[in-house]
Amino acid sequence: MPEPTAIQAQNLELARRLLGAFDRGDLELARDFIDPDSEVTSDPVGINTGVYRGYDGYMTWLGQWLEAWDEFTIEVLGMEPVGERHVVVEVRQKGRGRSSGITVDQHLGQLWDIAAGKVMAFHLYPSPAEAMSAAEQRERPAE
Repeated sequence: MPEPTAIQAQNLELARRLLGAFDRGDLELARDFIDPDSEVTSDPVGINTGVYRGYDGYMTWLGQWLEAWDEFTIEVLGMEPVGERHVVVEVRQKGRGRSSGITVDQHLGQLWDIAAGKVMAFHLYPSPAEAMSAAEQRERPAE
């Protein structure tokens, strides 16, 4: 993979900072980096589907997701810039269902759309390949 451009490096660093803040439980940090018009979505088969907007929407989406688990961790397996706005993050999520007690181990893809140091969109996909495909499609010029 070629050396990232300056903008790509900034986008990767922002994604790292926000994922690190999540890992530490410092969700307030996201307030400074989520654009008020941003959108958060999950794959239609997820727990909390739909579109959520801005920091408050992100917190609602995240709260719904976390309330389903007694235990929940995210391990970042890799990050890759796609164009000047997108970062695809490969993650492994592990959790134990709050009501079911069932242990879940998922390999997922996150798509981050970042512009001028702000998260414009965050989408969760069932696989890193689907997140990459979506990022590549979003990077194509409109016809």
